[in-house]
Amino acid sequence: MSRIIKYFVFAFVLIFILACTKDDKLLTGDIKVSEINTKTDYLAPVILENDSNKDVQINGEPIKFVQGVYALEDAGFFEMTIGNSDPILFVLLDKERGSPEWGLKKWIPKEPEIQTVFSGEIEFIHPKNYWPDIPIPFVLKFNNWSVEESINIACQGNNTTEFLIKNGIGSTSIQINNNEVPFLVSTQNYTQTVQEFYAIDTVLNGTIDTNLIINPNTLVHITNDLNINVTGSLTIMEGCILMVDEGVNITNYGSINFSGIEINPILVTCSETGKYFGGFISEGGNATITADYTFFTNFSFHSSSEYQYGHAKHQALFKSKNTELTFNNCYFLDTPGQVFYPESCEITIANCIVQRAKTSGQINTSTLTITDSYFSDFPDDSQNYRDQDNDAIYLSGTNAMISNSMFQYAKDDGIDSGGGEGGTVTIDNCRIEGCFHEGMALSSSAPAVKLHTIKNSVISNCQQGIELGFSSPNHNVIIDNCQINNNYVGVRYGDNYEWGINGTMSLNNSVVLENTRNIWNMVHQIWDPKNENLIINNSTID
Repeated sequence: MSRIIKYFVFAFVLIFILACTKDDKLLTGDIKVSEINTKTDYLAPVILENDSNKDVQINGEPIKFVQGVYALEDAGFFEMTIGNSDPILFVLLDKERGSPEWGLKKWIPKEPEIQTVFSGEIEFIHPKNYWPDIPIPFVLKFNNWSVEESINIACQGNNTTEFLIKNGIGSTSIQINNNEVPFLVSTQNYTQTVQEFYAIDTVLNGTIDTNLIINPNTLVHITNDLNINVTGSLTIMEGCILMVDEGVNITNYGSINFSGIEINPILVTCSETGKYFGGFISEGGNATITADYTFFTNFSFHSSSEYQYGHAKHQALFKSKNTELTFNNCYFLDTPGQVFYPESCEITIANCIVQRAKTSGQINTSTLTITDSYFSDFPDDSQNYRDQDNDAIYLSGTNAMISNSMFQYAKDDGIDSGGGEGGTVTIDNCRIEGCFHEGMALSSSAPAVKLHTIKNSVISNCQQGIELGFSSPNHNVIIDNCQINNNYVGVRYGDNYEWGINGTMSLNNSVVLENTRNIWNMVHQIWDPKNENLIINNSTID
């Protein structure tokens, strides 16, 4: 065959492969198999040209070349043999994701399946009062919030809006102009009743140095920065709405109490539709914040250098130091920033919902307790990838007890255990799913002492279910009685970065099934496993 004909055939094959590529992506080049260097990264996709005239296997499968070429379209970790050669290890990186997903195929979580029939009971939670100029949040819960189904909800305010109930819970905000708000769930109609405020009752700004109590069902407008001195306190009673102007902060050295009740919650939000107030800045042993049955929406306005807190680099609703924070039956919705940024605090989160935030926050050198809570959609409910550390929650040097809770649909990780710091974290009876990266990303640096115990939990629909990445030799991860399924990688010992990994991971009494790769022990730094550091006992693995 002439040289011209060979190039014609190669061009035809290349065009054919391009036409058949699922995502219609342009290939980045062609590489001869003899030129692939072991322990080397390349950019996907590539065309492999077989110039060896020998049989080639990739990941244990014989490769059939078409006119001497073969397309590797997806990112991933590959082991290639040419004839009887020693294995050649190489990685293809996705052009969009790059080295943070070293050795991994690009992952987009499966969208929740939508049910068309629903016959159960729904609990509607919302403020009972409204002001026509601002949206009012609504939370819907199935009678069994842990059911594995999703329902599309139609809600009619001034305009019809639709949103999902995912795994039993969903929320939306609606601008309304009458006292009845209709919802359509499957084929069932529901109506929620609210009461209009007709005037602003109280205006706050400046300094509070006494014990100020806001009476029930009061409309409050905070027009400028508000300071609560160490001798002062602010108590908001049930049914109140606090409208805070754009960018305004509340600084607190005393105590703040949001005393909502189940049948009459409080709403704290921005005074203008589509805009955001700042947050609460608290410090000192006399500073406390307690909130019951309170909605917080449209907050964390600031992103300038003064407010670039932690990984999120954005203001938090609660920026606290040496403060006691307690939240019961609270709802944190719709913010471009984060919710929590405590340092050296005691923080309790019980029966709460965090939805549509950049991240729920970074918990620093604190003691954290989370029970019966729901974290979803970071930063939004879409299939669009973000590279902005959109973890459901990030723990930095924190001792945490997390139970009976859900972390889902994060553009980064469900639970990120932070960087070099130590701490003891126990996760019990939780569900983690739908994360673009790790369900749980666990890491530390020498000489930190860290213990992670994950038990009785389900991890699914993530790029990697549980990963022990860069780690101190004093870092121990214990996985017990867990179900880890339908991820790209189920359990990973190793890191996508070339950092030292010396911790130990034990997988006990667990089921790891239906993942593309159930167990992967691969340390990027050495391009080899550390078999002695991953211990598997009494577990079912495909």
